[in-house]
Amino acid sequence: MKPASLSDLADKYDVFLVDQFGVLIDGAGAYDGAIEAMHVLLEAGKTVIVLTNSGKRAAHTRTRLEGYGFSMPGAQVVSSGEVARTLLATRFSGHAAPCAVWYEAENTDASPLEGLQVRYVDDMQDADLVMIAGVRSEDATLGAFKARFRQAIERGVPCICTNPDQRRLTSKGVRFAAGRIAALYQEMGGKVEWVGKPYRAMYDHATDLVGPAAKVICLGDSFAHDIKGAAFAGLPSVLVKTGLARDVSDEDLMLLCEQHGASPDYLLASFRYT
Repeated sequence: MKPASLSDLADKYDVFLVDQFGVLIDGAGAYDGAIEAMHVLLEAGKTVIVLTNSGKRAAHTRTRLEGYGFSMPGAQVVSSGEVARTLLATRFSGHAAPCAVWYEAENTDASPLEGLQVRYVDDMQDADLVMIAGVRSEDATLGAFKARFRQAIERGVPCICTNPDQRRLTSKGVRFAAGRIAALYQEMGGKVEWVGKPYRAMYDHATDLVGPAAKVICLGDSFAHDIKGAAFAGLPSVLVKTGLARDVSDEDLMLLCEQHGASPDYLLASFRYT
């Protein structure tokens, strides 16, 4: 791995798969220089695909980024919520009756399930599927989820997680994310299906949008999702040292490479065009 600039990378690659939180934005807004960097890449004819572990559909991410000042008409978005919808639309198409879903998401957004053969339940005892797409409250506790999950796990109710992120950036700092809730479900003996980075379906969905000859590179701040996911997909990667990687020392970097069995090809101080 070696230090690089975004202009260096633009000389070598055609397609940039860019993480959202921790690279483009934090819990409060856009990182300095990120809006301009995306604009420069698009103006140079590069393909920019925001690849995000958001349990919401792609349109929500696009609207959010536009609200922060990003010029999105030339960029594309692949969210884990969008990939999950494709999967679930096929799965539910043959159901005679709606699937009863207990759903956890930020702001109760249920866009990945809109128009599908489902009904929502508030009681775990009535659920046929547990779906975890986000965390509704910054003040939520894992203990509260543990108490709720026990009933569903005892009945063998499956869970699908459309946001594997273990941690998230919020206005109150780093908090646990949807992936940690789903991991708890799994630790308690429940069966979890994972959709999002580092799992292959996200990268297949994104690379299907570009030609097979395109030179693709992945940028992210998370070893567990961005760097590991790129390695699983056989793609080069860049660790952007903002967000979750902001305070990673050189010593920590080597330990993380060993822990996750993946190493970034490049290091980038921030998503800024220099």
